[in-house]
Amino acid sequence: MTRFLSNYADAFVDVGSHLGYFSYYVRHYLPEEKPVYLFEPDNDLFAVILKNIEKAKLKNIHPSSNALSDKDGIITFYKNIYHPDCNSITSTYSEVHKVVEVSINSTRFDTFIEENNLHNLCVKVDIENAEEQFVLGADSCIARISYLVIEVLGRAHKKGFVDMMIDKYSLHAYYINDFSLEHYKDQNFRYQAPQYNWLFCRENPSQLRMLLQDTPFTISEPQR
Repeated sequence: MTRFLSNYADAFVDVGSHLGYFSYYVRHYLPEEKPVYLFEPDNDLFAVILKNIEKAKLKNIHPSSNALSDKDGIITFYKNIYHPDCNSITSTYSEVHKVVEVSINSTRFDTFIEENNLHNLCVKVDIENAEEQFVLGADSCIARISYLVIEVLGRAHKKGFVDMMIDKYSLHAYYINDFSLEHYKDQNFRYQAPQYNWLFCRENPSQLRMLLQDTPFTISEPQR
């Protein structure tokens, strides 16, 4: 779905790209003139990303080892020793997993946007319980994000993350349940484990259905 929506954007941004596989996938389908940016602060994963980009000779793809958060400067990164897919800029996993605290460079999303003069973006975010920090760092430039696909874990959802995105930024919210995009309307929504990804955009269900009409995705109302 992100790959299809990226065609309506001017650039794709992958925040928390792990080994970068999804960025490579999007890069393959986008016109070469549309840039792809990816951010991965784990130094071991980032080294693999650089090797893969060089080996595959990928063009107009721009990797960064900075984290994206609500701060410009140095922050603490909790590197998960045995589960690198659970790295985070929060200490959420430190009580249940073995982590090492590492000082890394951080950039606010709005700083990155202004420095690169970017507009009309499709952004994918997977940053393990740091959803709030990302949005705080993007607050002044949310209007430049056309499509935001973000993993919203239980803690953020309980704090009202989805409703905040709707109320504060006037966005439509769609729960990504496999190939069904369930239009979120109120707090009676319930997760269908293990799906945690959401799409936030300005298109209502009819408009989004038109954009995705030639794809496997459908727009539906949430199950009660």
